[in-house]
This record gives sequence, C-alpha cells and structure tokens, in this order.
Amino acid sequence: MKVNNRNWRLWVLWVFWASAFSASASTILFEGKDVRLTLEFSQPEAAKYQDEVIQLADHAFSQHKKLFGGLPRDLQGKPYRDVKVSINLAEQIGGDADPGEVSLTIADNGLFGYASWQTILIHELFHLWNAESFRYADNREQWFNEGVTDFYTYQTAARLGLLTPQQALQIAALPVGYYSSFENTGKLSMREATINKHSKIDNYFLVYNGGWVTGMLLDRDIRQRSKGQYSLDNLMRWLYRNYPRHERSYSMEDIVLGLQQSCQLDFADFFKRYIDGKQLLPLEQLPLGKAAWALAFNPSSENPYPWLYQTLGIVWPHANE
Repeated sequence: MKVNNRNWRLWVLWVFWASAFSASASTILFEGKDVRLTLEFSQPEAAKYQDEVIQLADHAFSQHKKLFGGLPRDLQGKPYRDVKVSINLAEQIGGDADPGEVSLTIADNGLFGYASWQTILIHELFHLWNAESFRYADNREQWFNEGVTDFYTYQTAARLGLLTPQQALQIAALPVGYYSSFENTGKLSMREATINKHSKIDNYFLVYNGGWVTGMLLDRDIRQRSKGQYSLDNLMRWLYRNYPRHERSYSMEDIVLGLQQSCQLDFADFFKRYIDGKQLLPLEQLPLGKAAWALAFNPSSENPYPWLYQTLGIVWPHANE
C-alpha cells in the first residue's frame, strides 16, 4: 500500500541511537483524517512496512470510529486521536493494546489459516474501543472482548478490500470448524472457559472462535429479523455510550439488556443456552457453503443471502447486472 501524500500530511522524523544491545530504531509521525499516529520501529528492517501500516491503521481507525460513533477514550474518559504503534519483527505474528497504544509483531507467516499481521493490527485497533474504552466486569466475558472483536476484524478487512468476497466466506468457515471440533466445546460454557488468563489460552478455540461465531450469528439474526434496520453495530454503540470504562463495566446481563434496548430484540434465551450454557451454537443459521456456491455460480441478479453477506462485509457482485 502507498500513502497518498495529496490527501494526508506526513512528517517523518528519524531518530537513530546506538548501544551495546541495539544498533538503531526509528520513529514515524503521521496525521490522518481521524487519527494521529506515532510509529516506532524496533528494528531498521521493520521500516519497510511503514506505508502499509500507516494506510491500514488510518483506514481501520476511521472505520472503527464510524462504527462506535466517537473516538476511543482514555482511562479518565477523555476522547483521544493520538495512537502510538510499536512495530517489531519476529517469527510469529502478535499484538496487544492499551489506551492510546498498540503493539504489532510482524512475521512472514500467518496463524490458523486466517490471521495475518494486517488483521492483528485491525484487531488491536478495535480494542481501543472494545476493551479499553468500555470493558468487561470480569474474565467471563472474554468471548465478547476477544471473539466479537475478531468478528469485526474480518468484517472490516472485507470492507477495506483486504479480502475478496470468496476469501471472506472461506475465512468465516474456519472459526466455525475450530469451535465445533474443539474438545471442550459442549463441556464448558464460553464464560466458564475463561476463569483465568491461562484458561483463556487453553480454551482459545472455544473463546475466540466461539465468540467470533456468536458475533456472526447475532449480527445476521438482528439484520434479518429487523429487515436491515439494526445490526450488532447498534449494541457496540450502546456499550460505548453507556459503559465508559472509568465509570462502570459490563457483564453478560448488560449485553442482553443492550441488545434489547438498541435492537428491540430479546436474546435472553440465546445467552442462557449458548453463552452461559454449554449447548452448541446453532451453526445451521450460517449457510456459509451455500453462500459461497451462490457467490461463485449464481448467474442471477438476485441476492440469495443478503443478511449473511452484509454480516461478513461482502457486497453482492451481481447487484448491478
């Protein structure tokens, strides 16, 4: 990706230092439409990703801001637009987020057949809102904190053009498979699976992928039942407005309340069965195979799965034929 200097202002400040342990490092300053970025590279070689990181971070931040209806907030509840991105090169991709800060580890390889350093960056930027601007009351809601963030990560990636429609469908099928085949699915609830930070990782495919699939199911169902009037976005904006981290934190019960108030729909039984309970999510409500077939071979202009495609960030390609 290349930075369009006609639309953005870019200041570059290279700061080099030497020590017995480090040869050099660099800092990039960039101001976009909604975000002011400071990029810090831990190795000189990482600077080759400068333009791509800047453009993706700028676009993803703007997408997230639009979704939530406002800038992320710091621990005192003050909105901010200054974000530091620390970039490191290693053998495995990774990332983390704190208010105003994102760390990104770039590697050549991906993870689990879907994750890349680009989606890690989108994910961690999303955490500036979901995790840092409003926050869970305890670890039992990690399915929402991490899994729903993953759902929005790949929806955003599709909307930004990082994924083709077929790739978006292929990737959506992976968390369904990982979740449904995981050994503790059906034995533990998603909330039980994250009693502590170690169990969150031990039950990764139940928590992250189960939460991701939950996000897809809820969003598609909300869109279908409301005939497109609402989506899961309404809940995210409701949490952003009503649960500022410096004042209160949310629980599962608050999410159910938020869905009722923001989408006019009652999901209490869904959460009792599939989130607090151990029942397998209703995966039949996600006809990913049929949607992939229709996308590839349906010659008509009729969109057979409009709500599912919207959930995945897919624009029906035959709409104007």
